[in-house]
Amino acid sequence: MSPSCTRPPRGGSHAGRRGIEVGAPPGMDIPADYADLLRRGEIDGKLGRGGPVPDGCRSTLLAAEEIVCVMRRGHPASRRPLTAARYAACEHLMVSPHGGDHGAIDHALAERGLRRRVTLTVSHFLVAPFIVSGSDLLLTVSARVAAALARRLDLVVRPCPFALDGYTLTLVWPERAERDEGHRWLRAAIQRAVAVDSGSPGPGLGPARCDTA
Repeated sequence: MSPSCTRPPRGGSHAGRRGIEVGAPPGMDIPADYADLLRRGEIDGKLGRGGPVPDGCRSTLLAAEEIVCVMRRGHPASRRPLTAARYAACEHLMVSPHGGDHGAIDHALAERGLRRRVTLTVSHFLVAPFIVSGSDLLLTVSARVAAALARRLDLVVRPCPFALDGYTLTLVWPERAERDEGHRWLRAAIQRAVAVDSGSPGPGLGPARCDTA
């Protein structure tokens, strides 16, 4: 899921539900100073990966994300069980919002004496499956993203062949908005949307499910 921020209505009141603006910051990245923006009232919430809750803010768990591997149907790696060695031997597409060329996947492979070849890097998750559908690149991504696009793009989804921690999706908001009626409505709406998207009866109850082939 894309990182995003919610902004208050231009009139300054949270009560007007239709006035709430939801969007991703320029560059599709969470601002480094998002906690200050929350405390100053310039944004009303931050939706993204879990982490330490900033001072003066509250947080709730929305979902737990599982990591899977995605490839086009007919990809050579789809014809046999995907092992860590076969995974490393493939060419990879990497999603790197901050422009880095190594991450948790590369560290996990290095512990096994393996190294993957990243031939293309993009800054956002949602464009990556479309690239994979027309190439021989392998993508490692959250099950939620895979499930949303695998059927439409005829992609094959496989479990990650080595131990790799997932991550949590959380919503962070300023303490000043804890009892605000409009903000409470917004938080509930986001929780419902994530629950429907993950196929779970409520927020934070488990990873998204996806078809495998």
